[in-house]
Amino acid sequence: MPRTVDRQLDLRGRVAVAPLALVQGVSRCLAAGRVLVVRCDRTATCRDVRGWAARAGFEVVAREGGAGDYRLYLRRPPAAIDSRTRGA
Repeated sequence: MPRTVDRQLDLRGRVAVAPLALVQGVSRCLAAGRVLVVRCDRTATCRDVRGWAARAGFEVVAREGGAGDYRLYLRRPPAAIDSRTRGA
């Protein structure tokens, strides 16, 4: 587990596209190199978040828990491109 967690997001009880929309929204506010911990209760949600992280360039630095209580630690890479400044 990373020593520092900068933001936390609890997705337990959320289904369908809501979890990914929330992760995307919170990740936009995360500075480069910072860690977001995502807590979820469904394996499908964890799988979706890991897939999104890979596509978005985030590093999954740790996974913890099991049996309906999972935690994913996602680090925003230093070279992450902020979509708000793309093309500026």
